[in-house]
Amino acid sequence: MNITDSSQERAPFILTTDKSGKILEVVRKEEGYGLNINVGDYIVELFDDLSTQKFFNFMMEINTKGFTLGWRLNLKILKEVFLSGVTDNNTFLIILSFSYNTMLKELMKMDSQETDKPETTLFSNKVKQIVLPEIKDNTLYDEISRLNNELVNIHRDMAKKNAELEKLNELKNQFLGMAAHDIRKPITIIMYAGDSLVNEASDRLTEEHLEYLKYINNAAGSMEQIVNDFLDISIIESGKLYLNIEEVELQRLIKNSITLNTPLALKKKVTVINEHNSDAPRFFADGPKIEQVITNFLSNAIEHTKSDTIVRIETMLKEETVTLSVKDEGPGIPQEELTMLFKPFERTSIKKNNGEKSIGLGLTIARKIIEAHNGKIWVESTVGEGSIFSFSLALNPEYEI
Repeated sequence: MNITDSSQERAPFILTTDKSGKILEVVRKEEGYGLNINVGDYIVELFDDLSTQKFFNFMMEINTKGFTLGWRLNLKILKEVFLSGVTDNNTFLIILSFSYNTMLKELMKMDSQETDKPETTLFSNKVKQIVLPEIKDNTLYDEISRLNNELVNIHRDMAKKNAELEKLNELKNQFLGMAAHDIRKPITIIMYAGDSLVNEASDRLTEEHLEYLKYINNAAGSMEQIVNDFLDISIIESGKLYLNIEEVELQRLIKNSITLNTPLALKKKVTVINEHNSDAPRFFADGPKIEQVITNFLSNAIEHTKSDTIVRIETMLKEETVTLSVKDEGPGIPQEELTMLFKPFERTSIKKNNGEKSIGLGLTIARKIIEAHNGKIWVESTVGEGSIFSFSLALNPEYEI
């Protein structure tokens, strides 16, 4: 047996042997392997000393199982090859290839009768019965392993990006908080100066001047609300929303909210009706924050409803849960826009009657407050009829303090 050197990779080398490894027939001879094999030679002579025992184990497994796949051995010419084999009675069919995938494809051809050597068809039934299921299992395992590795890499990348996003979000919250604090002081000065001029110098100002002061005070008030919203959202998103839980009376919170919104309701000629019974529930919550939610619901309802209409506040006690709803007679909100309402900085197509724009944080803050109380918040709306904003809270909730 002579061995020549060649680095060209070709189709698999195929031969048949007896149980001892003596070559009975060279079914396919490929020059690219650098091997000169003849009938009567022993195939074990192709391999280096370290692979000799491995080859005998390879032959033993074929004899025991009827087949074996993907053995990696080293030739004497310092090349690594893959071996697979199958036996039918006393004859062994051995496939030798530089490529594991090429070797598997050759076995597939035997099953589909695509091989160019009719001698190999003698083994096709054996290949179909016992080899192909093993190939498919190995291929599936390899594919699952590959996909699992890709998934691990994706999770690693996502974790890294999430960490970066959390850091950026923290910086954003710090900026919002600092900016809001810095802006709040000059706004307070503007509002104080405007009120002082109206109260102390109105008799010396013209109607036009008083109208300008009114614009200034309204604009400053709007700016103050925006600053407060920025402060609230920065505190909430930083995870520093602390609840001061105490026993509160819901009707007291409702009355406070109505009082705060009375000037706006009078201006809009909107009647606010508080529908409740004498069994007003008391429950445990952060009173000022729940009042903030009610005030947001009520001011939104007044601002979006038409003049000479009614806004109703309804409370309902069912078992151990209290539900508050604010119902308006405004234009209603399209169903496809309802999911936008509780997201930060989102705006629907519905505009306030006074044309004033909102930055879209009020309902986001309300949602965060209610969820911090382990409650639920939602909205129902019909275009042309109005909207109902609601939240529900347990009377005796369990809080993590």
